[in-house]
Amino acid sequence: MAYFDAIATLSFSKPANLDQQFYQPAAAAAALPAHALFGTAHALFATIADISRLAQAAPLRHASALSEAAFGSAAAALELQLQRWTPAPCSSLTSDPHLEAKITAAGVMLQWAALMRLHLVVAAAPVDCAHPKVRVAVANILAALDAIPQGDLVESMLIFPVFAAGVGAATATERARVDRRFAVMEKSIGFGNVFDAHDAVRAHWARTDAGAYAGRSASWEEVVANAGGSLIMS
Repeated sequence: MAYFDAIATLSFSKPANLDQQFYQPAAAAAALPAHALFGTAHALFATIADISRLAQAAPLRHASALSEAAFGSAAAALELQLQRWTPAPCSSLTSDPHLEAKITAAGVMLQWAALMRLHLVVAAAPVDCAHPKVRVAVANILAALDAIPQGDLVESMLIFPVFAAGVGAATATERARVDRRFAVMEKSIGFGNVFDAHDAVRAHWARTDAGAYAGRSASWEEVVANAGGSLIMS
């Protein structure tokens, strides 16, 4: 429930409904079992939900000097949380000796996707694919993606970060890597939201190439909205 609550905020630009306690594993431990959706990145989803709350408050940030300061302080705290986050060791006992490496890579992808989303909220402007924070986020997401074999079960965690890489993709090579992985995920996961996310990214690229954004880049909300309101990154 907590996973879907956090990820749905990315589709609908709304605050999460659940408190942070619902995002935590059942028991605190040095190592965590690999959850099918959280992996070992439970804390990241609580921060993603908080980023969506910040996005909801963004239109009011310039109402006063006090609200601007509060917004900036909240954004800085979230960025620090994301930067300090490190993947927990994986305690799952499976026949896959590479599970922890793959779960860790998926967590890193989520971390950088969340950092990119936070940057776009704070920037309060259309996506600038050339911005260093976007470039670094896309590069790190795609680098971590290489550690996860195509068709692996861990792909269930990757819809949001691969979508984020697609939103920020600035080169044909980056687009091709996002396009290929989405095509694989459509077969390995097969849920409609994967197809919707892929279609939204492709539509975003087509609109960009056609000059539909009048010399600017699209905002995150525009890319999601152009999916017809059906995109749920979960």
